[in-house]
Amino acid sequence: HRRRIVGSTLVFLTLSSAALVALLYVFAPEISAALFKGDKPRADLLRFVFLISFFEVMTLIPDAILRAKFKSARYSAINIIAFFFQVGLITYLVIGVDSSAESVLIGRLAGAIFDAAIFFRMVRRNLSISFSIPELRGMLAFGIPLIFGQLAFHLFIMIDRFFLERYATEREVGAYAMANTLVSVVTILVTVPFSQVWTVMRFSVMNEEGAEEYYSRV
Repeated sequence: HRRRIVGSTLVFLTLSSAALVALLYVFAPEISAALFKGDKPRADLLRFVFLISFFEVMTLIPDAILRAKFKSARYSAINIIAFFFQVGLITYLVIGVDSSAESVLIGRLAGAIFDAAIFFRMVRRNLSISFSIPELRGMLAFGIPLIFGQLAFHLFIMIDRFFLERYATEREVGAYAMANTLVSVVTILVTVPFSQVWTVMRFSVMNEEGAEEYYSRV
C-alpha cells in the first residue's frame, strides 16, 4: 500500500511537473512580456525559476517519506546542509562573479538540484513506480483544495519582487534576493523542521487517550 502511494505520487508529479515546466519554458518570452514589459533577459530569468520549481516539487516526495518515518534528525540535517550549500554558492556567484539576479537564480537552481539529489539518495529504498489510479484519485481529492492556499501564500511572499522590478535596478534586485535568502536561516533551522515533523505527529496521536492535553502542551 505504501509503495503504491509513493509510486503514484512519484509518477504523477514527475510527468505533470515536467509537462508544465516544459510548456512554461517554451512560452517564457510571452510570460515575460506580460510581467516585465517583454525584456528578453527577464525571459531567461523566468526559465531559471521554472527549472528551480521542478526540482523543488520533486523534493516533496522524499521529504514526505522522511516525515512519515519520523526521521526528524535526518530531515533537519539534510535541510541544513542543503541550505548552507546554496547560500555559499550564491554568495560566491554574487560576490565573486556577478552581483545580479541571474547569479542568485543559478545558485538557487544548483542548490535545488543538490537538495533533490541527497534527499532521493536518502530514501532510495522506499521509492517505487507502482501506479494506482484509485490511490491517486483519493490524494488529488484531498489535495486540490489546498492548491489555492499555497498559490496565495507564494504570491504574497513574492509580491515584493514586482515592486523592486519597477523601482530598483537589476543589481539591487540581486542583492535583495541574496539578503532575503540569508535572513531565512531562522525559518530553515527552527520553523520548518518543527512544522514538518508536527504535521505527522499530530495525526499519530489523534485517537489516543490524552490527545487534547498533548496538543495543548505542544
